[in-house]
Amino acid sequence: RPAAGRPAAAAVPRVLIMFDGGEWGDGDGSWASWLPLVERARDTLVVLNVLVFVVLAALWRVPHLPARIALLRAYRAPRRGTDDGSGSGGARARRRPRPQVLYVIAHPDDESMFFSPSIATLQRECDLHLLCLSNGDAYGQGRQREREMVRAARALGGFGTRVTVVDDGELQDGAPVAWHAERVAMYVRRALRAAAPPIDAVLTFDARGVSRHRDH
Repeated sequence: RPAAGRPAAAAVPRVLIMFDGGEWGDGDGSWASWLPLVERARDTLVVLNVLVFVVLAALWRVPHLPARIALLRAYRAPRRGTDDGSGSGGARARRRPRPQVLYVIAHPDDESMFFSPSIATLQRECDLHLLCLSNGDAYGQGRQREREMVRAARALGGFGTRVTVVDDGELQDGAPVAWHAERVAMYVRRALRAAAPPIDAVLTFDARGVSRHRDH
């Protein structure tokens, strides 16, 4: 009801959609002229939603985008060399060697399930190394899963023969206790020391382990 002293607002007509007659409005077709505009607006919103989804999906496929950007910025910039003896006296730019990236994962299949987007991106400009801290022997299929991971790394590309699988009794898939951080660090240090050229970046799980798996 209108407040005291204020005129009553114009009555709002009841809007009906008449599917049987193919008309919009209260039956006299007064809304029919708006139908094309409504349809175009709907189609535009659908297209915008699809574009937003594509952009978000593209960003989601590169979970290590900041690391990739930092690597490429560091290694794409040429460094100055010494005089090449041509008599010009000018410094010649030389491209630095390819960055070396070490992936540290917990089980076979982690490389494919969680890191394949960044692997597909980084392998174009980096040499990749893979350190798997167990062979995933929770159900007695450790050897099989180890072989499958080696084949998966070959299919993903970028690793070559730089794949190491750890089989340590204290780092077993499905162990009743959490892995000791110092034990994990020992194998990571070994991989860093053994790599030649030296490792420039290490990529692994985030603090939540992506899937919240305890080993991650």
